[in-house]
Amino acid sequence: EDVLAGFSLTEVDTEYKRGVDAVRVDWSIGERRTLRLFASPGEIPIDRDVEASRTGSAALLQMVLGREGGELGAILGWVRGDLVAGIDGAVDGGSFEVHAEATATRLTDDSLPAPGFASGDVRGKAAVGMTLHPSSTLTLGPELLYNGFGTAKIGDRPELVESPRIPLGEQTTLGVLYGAATAEWKASSMWTIGGLALFNITDQSALLSLSVRTSIASNADAEIGGYLPVGRPPDSETAGPVTEFGLYPAFLYLKLKVVL
Repeated sequence: EDVLAGFSLTEVDTEYKRGVDAVRVDWSIGERRTLRLFASPGEIPIDRDVEASRTGSAALLQMVLGREGGELGAILGWVRGDLVAGIDGAVDGGSFEVHAEATATRLTDDSLPAPGFASGDVRGKAAVGMTLHPSSTLTLGPELLYNGFGTAKIGDRPELVESPRIPLGEQTTLGVLYGAATAEWKASSMWTIGGLALFNITDQSALLSLSVRTSIASNADAEIGGYLPVGRPPDSETAGPVTEFGLYPAFLYLKLKVVL
């Protein structure tokens, strides 16, 4: 549902996200019910030669119904020319949580380009997952994702790589069906180890990541991590993509955060 504040899968610094700068109004219409209206204007460059070639704006309506142990929500909005509607829910079981969300997006003449789709098309997205707490220091998160904007074989639709929705973080994947697993282990009060495994089920490629975070001072944190893609690289003769994560590079990063 979060089509405003998205970011790339391999983006290291995610503290600032598009959509953070917004006008928001929250209205409590009951003890556990909130009506939220917000709009996020901004310029979106979709071509290297044309900066800020269109304005991105959104006005979304969200209503959350809460009760002990669970919540239910709905969203309706106009996002960069798309009409978006969705529902979400979560159930808290104590040592675990189950969550799910689904959206339907109708493209219009004002929508950002979506390779392979035209104005009037309706595409769906859905995700279901769990957050498990086997111990006080370990958190696990299996999840399944369906992406209606993707393709089973990226080689059949290589133009998806150039979609302007990808650098915005609105569309983070090119395939149709994914399985994912995350893990975070708080080894001590100073050290945290995190991991990610994301699998494109239809083209059998994957993206693996491992990171280590530590507190080096009361106001400073350091993190080192890396990404390892698994999948067939682009075809050597045509340079065309064969698998999604075969397009990704392997890399290491070091991040230092200081609060002044």
